[in-house]
Amino acid sequence: MDLALPASFALSLAQELNSQFTLLADITWTDWSTFQELRVIYDTPSPPTTVIPERWDDTFRYSVGGRYALNDTFVLRAGLVHDEAAVDDPEYVSPRIPETTRTWVTVGGQWRVSDQFSIDAAYARVMGQDGSIDNSSHSAGQILRGDTKGSAHIISVGGSYRF
Repeated sequence: MDLALPASFALSLAQELNSQFTLLADITWTDWSTFQELRVIYDTPSPPTTVIPERWDDTFRYSVGGRYALNDTFVLRAGLVHDEAAVDDPEYVSPRIPETTRTWVTVGGQWRVSDQFSIDAAYARVMGQDGSIDNSSHSAGQILRGDTKGSAHIISVGGSYRF
């Protein structure tokens, strides 16, 4: 299966308001309308090629956040993201990719241990809107109807060493 991922274009802004606080903003457009089908080609004659219609739409993602330097050692970060759904028609929502509009709330920070080494940690709460699936009209006689709910907790920790 070949899958070409879509192009995207982002415009970002970072405005230092004073020596401690920086305001951050971003808008990203993604060309999801190029993702119209998922084609699975098998190495054997049976089963035949499977074509799953996707019919995704282009989306925008909007984010705003801030960075606050407590001192030379500690930095705090927080942000809010609105991520549009690429599929809003229940006929093309899939249980493989239960696409809905999402809101992200993020917090994190950095500890600069030395001039060469720093540790970053972050938490994101992703809240997806409730959605529906009804793609029985193109499922070759199989009926799939239902509701979707999605959310996630993401925790990350990383280190950087400068040399």
